[in-house]
Amino acid sequence: MWRNYELDDKVLELDEDMTLYRSDKVLVNLNKGTRAIVVKRKDRMEGLVFLGHGRLIVDTIVETENGALGKPTERELSDPFLMLGPVEDTLQHFKEANKEDLQRNGVKAEDLFDKAQNLVDKLQGRRALCSFSCHNEQKGLVFAFATDEDRLDVLVLNDSRIVFKSKGVSFVSIGNHSVLKNTDQVVLATNGRSVFVRRPSHHNQVCCLCC
Repeated sequence: MWRNYELDDKVLELDEDMTLYRSDKVLVNLNKGTRAIVVKRKDRMEGLVFLGHGRLIVDTIVETENGALGKPTERELSDPFLMLGPVEDTLQHFKEANKEDLQRNGVKAEDLFDKAQNLVDKLQGRRALCSFSCHNEQKGLVFAFATDEDRLDVLVLNDSRIVFKSKGVSFVSIGNHSVLKNTDQVVLATNGRSVFVRRPSHHNQVCCLCC
């Protein structure tokens, strides 16, 4: 069941470009000037909604005995996105935004809160939220990215475990084990050995692989 989240009443602003997350397979960057709003539950900080610009890269390539399959997912971030997980280190890079400065830049704080609340509301009842139970139990990170198609892309990070779900693509990596689903096939790979399974053309449901 979805937790009762609420937004903090302050808008924060990033002082300089920063790397929000980096590993050998995932990179999330934020540009200077990105705004953020803390997501709370029972007065405890649970995450952040980011409103600004950045970049997302996920290495969704699977290595098989016949070579590499798939391609990296690269995306410029301009729509709001949410991160659930520890936020203390990230907050050190932000300061409280000055309302007068926001107004001079043509930004209304009310609009930022509306966009942030809309993103949180979209998460409710989504099947992909089984990802959240992974985060809640094992203290990993969960990202939810708004898209221009009114859907959410989900990225779950927990130690060596990666789950990424986007339109037409679902990718899981745990150590040397990888699973890639696209509209045509499912590929399971372990240490360079792989199994391919063709997908029926009528099958367009992608199950959440983190449960």
